[in-house]
Amino acid sequence: MSRTTASDPYLNIILPILLVVKILWVFFTVTHFIVKMNKSHYEPIIKFIEEIDHIIYNILMGILLIYLYNTFITQEIVCISGRTKDYLFMYGILMIIGNIQKYFHMYYFREVNNME
Repeated sequence: MSRTTASDPYLNIILPILLVVKILWVFFTVTHFIVKMNKSHYEPIIKFIEEIDHIIYNILMGILLIYLYNTFITQEIVCISGRTKDYLFMYGILMIIGNIQKYFHMYYFREVNNME
């Protein structure tokens, strides 16, 4: 039985979540633009939410890449094989690590900036 059918439970969970997170990112991007045009005091909050939403989206995309191109567990889920599949799998891992690092970097420097 191939795992590429529409009844794959993991894909049925992660793809709608990715869609909702991306729609929220577009909403907050437009909201950020409107708030910036009106020079509102809510701009830092909207910008922070937009950044966090984008980080969450990238982490979820990394999880999707890891799930689809995992050479150890899911060998039949996609038609790509060989080194390309390995590279996409590693790219998913690097995406997650890079975005977690970005989140901690943002959090740390926001905390330092608030203390000054």
